[in-house]
Amino acid sequence: MGELFNLDSPLMRVLGRLAELMILNVVALLCALPVVTLGASAVGLYTAVQNLVNDEGHPVRDFLRGFRQNFWRATLLWVIFLASGVLLAFGLVFYAGMEGALFSILFGVTMLAAVLWLFLFSWSFPLLARFQNSSGATLSNALVCSVAYLPRSVGMAALNFLPVLLLLCRLDLFLYASVLWILVWFALAAYLNIRLLQKPYARMDDADYHQRQ
Repeated sequence: MGELFNLDSPLMRVLGRLAELMILNVVALLCALPVVTLGASAVGLYTAVQNLVNDEGHPVRDFLRGFRQNFWRATLLWVIFLASGVLLAFGLVFYAGMEGALFSILFGVTMLAAVLWLFLFSWSFPLLARFQNSSGATLSNALVCSVAYLPRSVGMAALNFLPVLLLLCRLDLFLYASVLWILVWFALAAYLNIRLLQKPYARMDDADYHQRQ
């Protein structure tokens, strides 16, 4: 029993990692509260989580470093995603309420564009945290990766947008899980995403994705 609570035991390591993720989740949410800083907060979160996966660094310090160093590029990406996301949402609502073959086709095209938006969003911020690229190069790499690693793209998008999906479709479940969102979910999703990205990252490191313009 004593070994179970030893600091080096698997249980204590899991609990320690969970505590680190909870701290990161709260810090990331607080830094994202102004809304315009959401992109920088996401990059800071991925920067810190990447080091957690590698058992390196200090979570809060790494978060703040990633937030500060990538602030303008991450903010530009976030503004692009926010503006395009609003347009796509408007298009889906508008076309869904119309009748006729043309509007059905337009709705389908808009839905495909929305799925691509989800993939690009899911890839862009971890790529920006990992590779020192411009915003344009990050989007270009995100597009390539979204297609090349399609199953991973689906998994990442599902992790990232589960709260939004519940908010839109099952408000009761979203409210029941509200403590989970606040305490750990977004940091946990980032951690699982980074785990999914280890093999793609290794290939990108070999291909030298740094400073691609």
